[in-house]
Amino acid sequence: MTDREQSELRVSVSHDPDDECYVTATLTSGAFRGIGRAYLPIGHVSEFASATKQLASTSTGKAVLQGGYINPNGSPDYTVNLRLLPHGRRGHILLMLELSSGPLASDEEVQVISRVSCALIIDPAALDRFANQLSGISVGGNLEAVVTGETAA
Repeated sequence: MTDREQSELRVSVSHDPDDECYVTATLTSGAFRGIGRAYLPIGHVSEFASATKQLASTSTGKAVLQGGYINPNGSPDYTVNLRLLPHGRRGHILLMLELSSGPLASDEEVQVISRVSCALIIDPAALDRFANQLSGISVGGNLEAVVTGETAA
């Protein structure tokens, strides 16, 4: 890796007794910060953690965590959109993320929505630690998983 700017993804998960999770994803990169929140079934979080663990150990496959709103036309409007993919020949992982503070407003509504998109290059060992942190959620519990990487140009 090179001397690119280090960025941090922090994912907080609160698991309620109804098997729903409130997921907050926060990206910090230099002076910039973006945040997205979504309610997701615990199964989505567990599948993401398992796929992330496999990707970290084999550098194959992908891991996706998406949640948010449904537009009137039926298309998704993600407030949390995390995608992990193999990157390069040295086993690094590319994290592509898009975060939004809320859904896009309709014509009748006027509100401020902040959106951020970024790509990070992550070391497999750091991704493995992140996956282990995500795997530790229990019913009614809370957890926080953090991974750092270099901002991809």
